[in-house]
Amino acid sequence: MSAAVLITTAVAPLLSAPSLASEQVSQVVFGEGATVIGDDGPYLRIRTRLDDYEGWLHRGYARLTEVATADHWLANAAWSEGALVEGTAGLALRAPHRARLILEGPERVRLPDGSAGTILSGRIRPFHDVLLHTRGMAASDWAWQQFAGASYLWGGVTGSGIDCSALVQTTFLLRGIPLPRDARQQVAHGAEVALQDACPDDLLFFRGQDTDAITHVAMLASRDTIVHATIETGRVTRESWEPGSRAARLRDRLVAIRRVG
Repeated sequence: MSAAVLITTAVAPLLSAPSLASEQVSQVVFGEGATVIGDDGPYLRIRTRLDDYEGWLHRGYARLTEVATADHWLANAAWSEGALVEGTAGLALRAPHRARLILEGPERVRLPDGSAGTILSGRIRPFHDVLLHTRGMAASDWAWQQFAGASYLWGGVTGSGIDCSALVQTTFLLRGIPLPRDARQQVAHGAEVALQDACPDDLLFFRGQDTDAITHVAMLASRDTIVHATIETGRVTRESWEPGSRAARLRDRLVAIRRVG
């Protein structure tokens, strides 16, 4: 099947099977593109253009289009920094980080369904302008500034709910460093670093409590502080992981430290 989709709602679940009762494995956001690789009734199996992640998407969340059209959209779309956008029907949508829209003026955008929209608040900028902003601060500081207190959500990628690997992926994506979606994939990227040589913005990878598989990733903010999305606090947290702290238990599960970029 030679087709693609553009996401037409603020955020849509990417599922493990063609059923709303199945597990959410990730999310796709406003203006994001994907290649269609299969279908099952109202569900499409897609591969995201951002990171080649696969899952099932209900057709209601997307506009089905040709691959060339999706390519043109993604090549020309600017990046949202959490902007609030009003469509022609008068409905306001939050375009989260990672969302892609076509800029047509200081306050005008083209939406992925082809209609015109207005920027009510926030910013939508070309990617090189986003890079100038994000690279002006430490990655962990940017992540904390943008996502502090955001709820932890398995498979989530936005400020309304995000998991540990999506926090890392989004932070480094908007610094011009693409990483895979899951922590177990991210650990294969970057240079290996010893704990005594770790610096702010290095990535810390941890195994699960009952498995040797990597299940968690955090960003080092300082020698004794990490930033991560964790179910243990239910949110994006900046906290000490020094001995005696709540997060100190992670030290026994540390598998690897990577420096990317």
